[in-house]
Amino acid sequence: LVLGMDSSAAQAIGKLKDTMRKRFHIDVAIFVSGSRDGFPCEYDLSHELSCPADPADHDTISKEAALLFGGEAKTEETDGPTNLVHTPRLIRSSRDTGLPIPQNLVCDSLDSALIFAENVLIARKNPCLLRDVAGLGGPLTKSNNEGEFYSSDEEKRYAIGLLSNLCPGESLPDVEQLFSLFKREVYNENEIIWRQGSVSDSAKLLVKGRLLSLLENEEGALEGILAGAMLGELGLVNNVDRLNTVQCVSDGAVLYSLDREDWDVLKRDNPRIARFIDMIVIRYLAHRVQHVSNRIFETRCLPV
Repeated sequence: LVLGMDSSAAQAIGKLKDTMRKRFHIDVAIFVSGSRDGFPCEYDLSHELSCPADPADHDTISKEAALLFGGEAKTEETDGPTNLVHTPRLIRSSRDTGLPIPQNLVCDSLDSALIFAENVLIARKNPCLLRDVAGLGGPLTKSNNEGEFYSSDEEKRYAIGLLSNLCPGESLPDVEQLFSLFKREVYNENEIIWRQGSVSDSAKLLVKGRLLSLLENEEGALEGILAGAMLGELGLVNNVDRLNTVQCVSDGAVLYSLDREDWDVLKRDNPRIARFIDMIVIRYLAHRVQHVSNRIFETRCLPV
């Protein structure tokens, strides 16, 4: 890892960014600083790398595109929680996706850089897929004139679909039986879902909104949580205290919660259905063990 960089080297990296775009026609360049403070140099390399090569490439940043790519619907820096050192400048790519996409990004971790890269590739193939993942295209975003959801039944069907995605190969009636134990919860922006070290008394399915997971004693240890994810499942199954603090960072969030009392009853009365949660825990842990950024810095090699 680079612990320091002089100004001449930093400026050379800035020129390299422009060369990659002009000579090799690279539409999107993503850089990782490894710290929320940016690159370790006096020269403002983070700002230089996040600026578009051509100011004419700027496009109006829609709220939809900002949500898909993790930024805000503005071009200035933000003090809110994010995995970006600088808010991305969204541009209309030469490979038109129907959405403005980031041209240059500076992320604080390899995890967030990989997520952005995946989102750009998905947007080029089918932007509708990203809208579905972000909760922009499903029934939760459909509202009547009063700005409310059409019905709670639509929301529940959408939530069951998300839970079914986490239980591949299982029948819909079995997933619906599991979902019947979940209770609806609503959180407001900046509200804490739970704090690190508190008792693990539930697992939750995020149906709408965005959450932020952070380790309180580890600076920069942040991870965004999008709709469709389950959280708290490890603590519920393994009966350990919360390993992180989770906060709502969107205007609001809708979650469905499986509490410990219902979980214990499910294990006793229907262990086959309870195993669905066990398998979600296993899949999540397997993903983290195999994820590239969890090993590349420690072992200097990629997972096989």
